[in-house]
Amino acid sequence: MLRTYLDTGVLIEAASGQGPALSLLRETGRVFLSCPFLDLELLPQVILNRKARQQEFLEAYLAATERIEDIDSIFREAFREASRSAVSGMDALHVAAAHLLNADEFITTEKPGKAIYKNTLVPVLYLSK
Repeated sequence: MLRTYLDTGVLIEAASGQGPALSLLRETGRVFLSCPFLDLELLPQVILNRKARQQEFLEAYLAATERIEDIDSIFREAFREASRSAVSGMDALHVAAAHLLNADEFITTEKPGKAIYKNTLVPVLYLSK
């Protein structure tokens, strides 16, 4: 099983029903991973804007993932990573969680060349549109 952490951009795209993100979610042979920081980035805006369909989709996805809830461990690893690789704070939290969950890959909609690709914890793949 391929252990896959999806970045927020991929999940926002999937929740809107657009692009290749939906087909990625349908692939067999994957275990999807998440953490509370993914919830924080994804859910408040759809709740605030009363986007019930997207909220339902995202909540179902998050409930079906393998999760790490240890915020202290995620933060410590993220702080170390942000201090050595120029990855932004929120991206560092996500790659740290992916690393602690033994992810094989971190898939993002951020274009190659962005700071997240400089992380030292988990391989980053670009999901092109």
